[in-house]
Amino acid sequence: MDKLHKKLAAYKDDDEVKEVPVIKLQGYIYSWGKNKDGDVSVGNNKNCLVPTPVRGVKDKRIVSISSGGSHSSAVTDDGLMLIVGSSLHNKLGIEDLNLTFISTFQIVPFFQDKVVRQVACGEFHTLCLLESGVVYTWGGTLHKKLGQSSNKPSAIPALMEKKVVYVDCGDFHSVALTEKGELYSWGGGGSYNKGQCGHGHLHDIEQPELIKFFKGKTVQKVSCGGHHTMALTSTGDLYGWGAGYYGECGFGEFVDSPLPRKVTINTNQRYYQEVADEVMDNDGDFTPYVIDISCGGHHSMILTDKGLFMCGYASHGQLGLKSTANQADPQFAYTLSGKKIIQIAAGWNHSMVLTDALDVYVSGHGLLGQLGLGSEESKTGFVHLQSLRGKNVSKIFAGGNHSWVILDYENPVNHDYSPPSPLRSYPNTPRAGKSRDTSPLNGSRARLDKDDENLLQKHEKMLQIVYTDNEMSHRFIRYTIPEAIEEPFQAKLEEFIKDLYSFEQGIQFHKLQLDTEVIEEVNGFGKLISPTNKKNSKAFTLMFVCDLRKNNYETNILAKKNTPSLQVMNTIIGEMHLVKESDLRKDETQRFLCHWMIAFIGRFSDVVSSMKFFELRPVNFS
Repeated sequence: MDKLHKKLAAYKDDDEVKEVPVIKLQGYIYSWGKNKDGDVSVGNNKNCLVPTPVRGVKDKRIVSISSGGSHSSAVTDDGLMLIVGSSLHNKLGIEDLNLTFISTFQIVPFFQDKVVRQVACGEFHTLCLLESGVVYTWGGTLHKKLGQSSNKPSAIPALMEKKVVYVDCGDFHSVALTEKGELYSWGGGGSYNKGQCGHGHLHDIEQPELIKFFKGKTVQKVSCGGHHTMALTSTGDLYGWGAGYYGECGFGEFVDSPLPRKVTINTNQRYYQEVADEVMDNDGDFTPYVIDISCGGHHSMILTDKGLFMCGYASHGQLGLKSTANQADPQFAYTLSGKKIIQIAAGWNHSMVLTDALDVYVSGHGLLGQLGLGSEESKTGFVHLQSLRGKNVSKIFAGGNHSWVILDYENPVNHDYSPPSPLRSYPNTPRAGKSRDTSPLNGSRARLDKDDENLLQKHEKMLQIVYTDNEMSHRFIRYTIPEAIEEPFQAKLEEFIKDLYSFEQGIQFHKLQLDTEVIEEVNGFGKLISPTNKKNSKAFTLMFVCDLRKNNYETNILAKKNTPSLQVMNTIIGEMHLVKESDLRKDETQRFLCHWMIAFIGRFSDVVSSMKFFELRPVNFS
């Protein structure tokens, strides 16, 4: 065994895989995470749980990558634009494409005779910046997020003479930064408009408008989250605006803001004080100076010369603070202190960092493999991505539920690699700062189907399953909530629904309705009743229609099909099984088939006063 392999074999970490593979170079670009629509360009549509060599980039040098919810784009050093993923909403920009998705990077013909500088991928649309400063957009035009009405690549006239140097976008808004440091934005999002355009109102905007707040200031960097935005000025001042319910804007309050508000980092927080002596300048100053920003779905990463700070949504551990408490004030990432971080990248619910030793660390949601750790497990603290050890990573990228790295093309492998020192552990003291972890709506789970008995209610829930000749599964969740929490509950529910769509490829559509009257069986007869007898409460029914055949369940799982029923009876429409939640959790097959119910209970049992679950399931899944 040579010197390198001896070093690697000796490296162990309780949170990570102990077996250390020999360093092998299979390419210069690696990707992992959600791949339902071929999003990460590995030649298939199966989720990637570990860094996997990217296809379609042979003989090309990639310099930047952007990912949206279901598509990704890359730019080469000679200005060529590549794209991959879902073609829904025409966001790939390839005219006359008759495929629902492509799983390997393809050149976008429209830009073959142009020099592309940068691309930004949103949930439904795409932006492209040319070296000349011209900005093109295409894809879905809902909520005026494109700046034009064409579904093919089309230049934005309002930006033609502005000399744009950078573009970015969220789900329903877009921004453009000029060489003069002026910031333009457009879009909105209708009911999703939280002020992320920064103009002081909640109206959707069809054409790019200058954000007047920054008049007299020079914006150097900007980053768009799902429904929020952050910008850094030449004087080192940081601002956040838009959706702030989870604290993602970082200005210290859990509220939305349609205007930019200054973000201040509290240097008196407990864990930053722990390392004050280490980060202090020669003149005794330990005030952090912001270097870079990266916004995820509902969280933000702030890189300073003194270390990394995190704020926003933490339910999946994406803040890397060993906690699931949302943070409105930027919190110091204590475990990474002592590591010099040179790059950051935020995905929808996960985070990545790159150190000067070229080690990659990840935290957050792992259900779709976006952490690259070889499992679907989420992490509340940063973990070293060991599969990239010995590879000289030059750039990292994250977006949606995807992750990417680019290796150094000249020197991709470090044959003298030494494993990094262990990360620091938090002292057993409460974390300082303004957090929101007391609300029951913040108790959501990091994995949809994780078997956690601690989340079971005192009164166990039941699932009624009726096996029918239908080809589709029809799932119904009936629940009641207090009117006072309807708005924040809705935000959480939307996140829950989005996670289910990501987890199950077979979901066809869903519908949510307010129940004013429902029919229930009473003494063998259907009776029209009020769905709730509680004052100041509302009852809803959430329905999902799912093609279980498209969910790619493993053969060995479905081979064990056997419903662990408490009671079985015949009905007009088919055989009905009454099943306890605890039995569903214990049975491997049912845990897969019924994760939608288990997940709902885990997320909302503390706030939903009553919940009932019913499914019409195809008989071949009995």
